[in-house]
Amino acid sequence: MKMKNIWLTPVLAVLCLAASVSHAQERSRSLLRFETYTADSLSLTGRFFPAPVGDRPAALLLHGRTRGVNQFMRLAERLQRQGVPVVIPDLRGEGGSVRLLGREIEPAEQWGGKERLILRRDLDHVMDFVLRQTGIPGRDWFIVAEGEACAVAAELLAEDERFKRLVLLSPLLQEDFRLETLEKAEAVFLVASTGDEPAGCDLERIAALLPDDVLRKALPAGRSRGQSILRWEPGLLEDIAIWASP
Repeated sequence: MKMKNIWLTPVLAVLCLAASVSHAQERSRSLLRFETYTADSLSLTGRFFPAPVGDRPAALLLHGRTRGVNQFMRLAERLQRQGVPVVIPDLRGEGGSVRLLGREIEPAEQWGGKERLILRRDLDHVMDFVLRQTGIPGRDWFIVAEGEACAVAAELLAEDERFKRLVLLSPLLQEDFRLETLEKAEAVFLVASTGDEPAGCDLERIAALLPDDVLRKALPAGRSRGQSILRWEPGLLEDIAIWASP
């Protein structure tokens, strides 16, 4: 019996390794890491999750200032499984989008009006890349944004008719942001933890502006912010995936 166990352990280890390699290969086929360039030669990086040709809307996921894209991966994979193509860019000065003319740039200290305009112009280049991918042209889009990126998302929706719906996670709206920008949205899903007072205040400001038939709110318990909420609230992740792409 002991001799059998001696052989069984390495066999199981090999099988586990093979399964891990297979999963990694499958994931790499469903995920494209891309790099594009802005008008001022900033290298913009990101991840694109292709999906079968169809009429489901596509999704643009925007991380907040000083935040990363990794915790959006679960949502992106969930959306992809229901036929939604997804793009997650590293925004200027964050993640891999820091190389400009041979030097690294620092993250912005704030995303005021000037910085948001630059971010939206950067996103034009991301969209140019994505729209060249198979099955993307002609689709509507929705945006999932967190924190200070919620203002970027609202302004992008207001100026680009391809965007129809917004999911705003822990919105943190800058003083110069005009709330009426949100009035163009066909539907808005607002999320903020009960213990996150700044985001909760901005959520209520937005909710007071929008009619009930446009609005949905979720107020999970705790103090998590932005993407982190989805890690602790898998049911909410499912709700967002279903709501955003009916």
